[in-house]
Amino acid sequence: MEVLWTVSIFMLVSGLLGVLMQPLLIRFAAMTAWYDIPDHRKLHKQAISAIGGIGIYLSVWFSFIWGFGIISAEWQAFFVASIVLFLLSLVDDVMPISAIIKLLAQIGLSLSLCQAGLIFNIEHLLGVIYPYQNVVNVMATIFFIVLMLNAINFMDGINGLAGTLCTTQLFWLAIALFFVGLIQWAAFAVLLIAAVIGFLKYNFGQAKIFMGDNGSTFLGLTIAILVIKLFNVLIISEYSVLLWYILFIVALPIVDLFRVVLGRMSKGKSPFSPDRTHLHHLMLKANFSCEQICLAVALLISGGLFSLLMLDVQNGIWIVLFYFLIILCFYA
Repeated sequence: MEVLWTVSIFMLVSGLLGVLMQPLLIRFAAMTAWYDIPDHRKLHKQAISAIGGIGIYLSVWFSFIWGFGIISAEWQAFFVASIVLFLLSLVDDVMPISAIIKLLAQIGLSLSLCQAGLIFNIEHLLGVIYPYQNVVNVMATIFFIVLMLNAINFMDGINGLAGTLCTTQLFWLAIALFFVGLIQWAAFAVLLIAAVIGFLKYNFGQAKIFMGDNGSTFLGLTIAILVIKLFNVLIISEYSVLLWYILFIVALPIVDLFRVVLGRMSKGKSPFSPDRTHLHHLMLKANFSCEQICLAVALLISGGLFSLLMLDVQNGIWIVLFYFLIILCFYA
């Protein structure tokens, strides 16, 4: 009960900071002309600040450290990695960095997290000991973290979408993390939800600020780490069947990333070249509004998870296939 009170109090702190910091960042951007300039690919027509991620980042870490502290090597590694990634992405929002350099930096940060113990234990999934299992675990972890960083970043294309997507993912992750006893990790998810909601107040509708890469990559990193922690507990517990639960949480942005990247490569383009073929672009062409797209994404993830839990989790494969069929319908 005491833990719930602590989480509730610092959730309010994180949300309040998130709401209060965004107007300050908007004013700071106006004073320094720190704007995201519109071009032929972007949807906004006016120069708008893309430093909203600063408010999200500072709000959640200030609240969490105040309420819970950083007491383990894993948390220390996560904190340091998030600082490096946040600063790198912030620089990229001002002076674009080569995609290759960013990719190498993301791989390096992922490797540092593996060394601190934030790593997939895949051998439990396979149920056997196999040669070079540590190498496989490290490679799988690096691949997944880099994948999530870029998948969330790819979804940050219209007002409110990345924030809505991540809030939905974090909500369901928080429930599962509480359920398996990973209280601090669940608390971080809840505090981050509050910070993102504070940001969304200024990002929905006629956006006054964007989260930028500095916000989307931090959210991607956090979701990746929470999934790794949840996976490692579920795989050795009596609730291992709930691994389908994780798949539902992360599937949508990953499917969109693979579809877009493979589409670019099939046309002889770089996988990093920007275009307007993402799910949200296709839905905009189908006359969905930004608000309707955000609602559809939240309902798609939440509806799939609710169905998985309420209908029959043992038959998760059929629900997963139905879920992917729905996603494919968006691309039709």
